[in-house]
Amino acid sequence: MVRSRKRITRKDIRQPDQFITFTSRVFSYSEEHRTQIFVALGLVVVLSLGLWGWQQYQSNQNRLASQAYARALEAFHDGKFQTALDLLDRVDAYRSPSYQRLAILYRANSHIGLKQPKDAVPLLEDFLGRTSKSSYLHQLALSNLGYAHEMANQCKEAISAYDEAAKMDGPQKEQAFLSKARCSATLGQFSEAVELYREYLASYPGTVRAMEISLRIQELKRKLQGTSEG
Repeated sequence: MVRSRKRITRKDIRQPDQFITFTSRVFSYSEEHRTQIFVALGLVVVLSLGLWGWQQYQSNQNRLASQAYARALEAFHDGKFQTALDLLDRVDAYRSPSYQRLAILYRANSHIGLKQPKDAVPLLEDFLGRTSKSSYLHQLALSNLGYAHEMANQCKEAISAYDEAAKMDGPQKEQAFLSKARCSATLGQFSEAVELYREYLASYPGTVRAMEISLRIQELKRKLQGTSEG
């Protein structure tokens, strides 16, 4: 059954149109608060432009830092350690968090390459404070810190760093173990070095260095015997 259309009465016609009423109110409010609205819009525009400009600045700094970092790594791997240090200083100047931390590690390694271990130690300690204790980079920095101390004839400090690195699972574990034993021998702690080398052979039974380590153990035993006889 077809419904009949609702009849529009004069009362309905006299009712104010809601859209027109709302629009009138908006225009009225806009006229009364024109200054405040323009100020608010201006602030939004300024903040938007400022945010966009900061993002552009950060993006440019990251790009420049990336280029300097790449050139520094190339110089480092070519053995041009002083050039690498100069380029890594530029990376620091760009203040890019993505590259600044890694730049510290390579600056330290460049000082080690230049036989300047005392300059490398504070950089490595700084780097360790910036990295997770469970990360590969933390283990690498500990191993490098041990080596820097060892170069500076600070074997007690070196053993401490090597010991921490050897306790972590990662690619530096084996080398840190051997370095700890080597430093113990340097300090004249021959019995400790023998035990460490034996522990190494037990932990890495298939190592290609088994013969070399066995010879070191024999040499240390002779030193021990000579010490006891003396």
